[in-house]
Amino acid sequence: MIPAWNAERYLGEAIESVLGQTVPVDSIVVVDDGSTDTTVAVARRYPSVRVIQQAHAGAGAARNRGVTDTTEARLAFLDADDIWAPRKLEHQLPRLEEPGVDVVFGLVQNFLSPDMADELDRIDFERRPLRGFSPSALVVSRVAWEHVGPFATGEPLTDWVDWYLRLQERDIGVAVVGEVVVHRRVHGGNETMRDPLARTAYVRLVKHALDRRRRQATQPPVGSWEH
Repeated sequence: MIPAWNAERYLGEAIESVLGQTVPVDSIVVVDDGSTDTTVAVARRYPSVRVIQQAHAGAGAARNRGVTDTTEARLAFLDADDIWAPRKLEHQLPRLEEPGVDVVFGLVQNFLSPDMADELDRIDFERRPLRGFSPSALVVSRVAWEHVGPFATGEPLTDWVDWYLRLQERDIGVAVVGEVVVHRRVHGGNETMRDPLARTAYVRLVKHALDRRRRQATQPPVGSWEH
């Protein structure tokens, strides 16, 4: 699932990184989130890519649309400005087959987008591979995704953080492979760099998550989740 909004500059590279996987994917879905540029035309250059269009509603809504409009048992996501490492699925899918594992992450490595290097060469960002708890680094079973629930759509920039916090509250097995699975593009247009209110929104989400956990701690168990 590739959510894309005005992503004409980088979408082609994202799609090609999926097509170049050492383990072929069953389907590629680009959800155009109301783009006003040539994003849809770029996606349609690739015959194997299915394009879904919707009015602009944010990345969370676009990911949800991609999930609900498909039937695959295993789901993976890629932001339109990121690039999967060629062996991403080769590293992650075997872990997803292990008993008790329904979510697999990997390492993420930031890179400065070559087309922006002159403008952004003074930006300080982490260049070492780090554990990547991000949508582009995720592979998840559909059953586990449905247990956690859809991505939030009410507030920009926080859909992923909200989903990840809810994942942590469920009894779901999570594994992390020690290989770089995603190259995250730093280009100045990243949402978290453009929106100064993002940090406040994240703090609010963490507070809500803590409140949920306190409420759950005072309630009797109602049974365990079944795979």
